[in-house]
Amino acid sequence: NHSGLRKPAEPPSSTYSTALSRIMEHKLATAENEVLEELVKLVQSLGLRGENGGWKQFLDLHDNNSQSPNESSKRSHEKLVAFLTTLKKKEDLQVVHSHA
Repeated sequence: NHSGLRKPAEPPSSTYSTALSRIMEHKLATAENEVLEELVKLVQSLGLRGENGGWKQFLDLHDNNSQSPNESSKRSHEKLVAFLTTLKKKEDLQVVHSHA
């Protein structure tokens, strides 16, 4: 009988990161392109990496626009949001959140 067993509680930092991630997704989805472009530049300058690496690695996987390889200003709103939402570390989310 497993009725006495409980699922272990998530550590507070994990819960915080999840909540912050949801807030960020909403803020990013509703942000102007100029804001998103600046955030991508900030992320690049700080060397932050998402689930698939940095901005350049993200573009290698998700965008083959070779005419402007690294320019965030040449990317769609959806691509910018998609990259920024790959940031999952609590510290990275806080940086983006404070600038969004």
